[in-house]
Amino acid sequence: PCGFVFDVAGSSLFPRENIKYILAFLSSKIAFEFLSAIAPTVNFQVGDIASLPLKIDEGYKSEIEHLADENIKISKEDWDSFELSWDFKVHPLAVPGRLSENFEAWSDAALKRYNTLKSNEERLNQIFAEIYGISVPPRVDSRDIAIATADLNRDIKSFVSYVVGCIFGRYAEGGHDLLSVQEITKLFTGYVEENLGYSGENLDFIAKALGYKTKKPEVAILNYLSKRFFKDHYAAYKKCPIYQQICTGGFNGFLYIHNMKT
Repeated sequence: PCGFVFDVAGSSLFPRENIKYILAFLSSKIAFEFLSAIAPTVNFQVGDIASLPLKIDEGYKSEIEHLADENIKISKEDWDSFELSWDFKVHPLAVPGRLSENFEAWSDAALKRYNTLKSNEERLNQIFAEIYGISVPPRVDSRDIAIATADLNRDIKSFVSYVVGCIFGRYAEGGHDLLSVQEITKLFTGYVEENLGYSGENLDFIAKALGYKTKKPEVAILNYLSKRFFKDHYAAYKKCPIYQQICTGGFNGFLYIHNMKT
């Protein structure tokens, strides 16, 4: 899409036609098998890609392009569900109701996307195997599918991160630039009560999903924010955090770097 550029580690093609067909072929296990034979190394060069034997089969073209379109749509829906996406707008769990039910609905939707994508990739491999006269197409397994199914611990952590972003004004005008973990915890519980309802039940669900066993879920959330949130955030953003934890002089809190006034 517009707004993105390529570099040496991610070479690009600029075909005048058959873009979706070529994309489907390059993403297939068949193309990977060809590349492994042409260049049995860790990285593939531009010349290796250019050496691939591309066959445009008019009989299969319409189906291949339809499957490619559907796979792109599925993959984008998955990617846009997480805050690392430029097009991320709202967390899939942040809808009014019980978080347990929200997670179940999200889990069902994620599994449906995963199964559809896997089925489509299997069909594409079968088609390209027939086009190239390969009797037994390479098997598609979970390592070949770039989207994931739901994970309670991971997805609740991402929900916490989303709410922290709302508190700091990342997804709306205003917000804060520096808050203590106590202040964030208070605002977090307020967000859950105001936007989801079922406050006690939902906070308890969050605490248990984060791995804490306590009768006071607010304490569990405070502990997570104090001791583990920044580590998860730092890893998710590839060592380029947008929040910085500040621990000094008895103060423990977070600075929203993007909201700092110059």
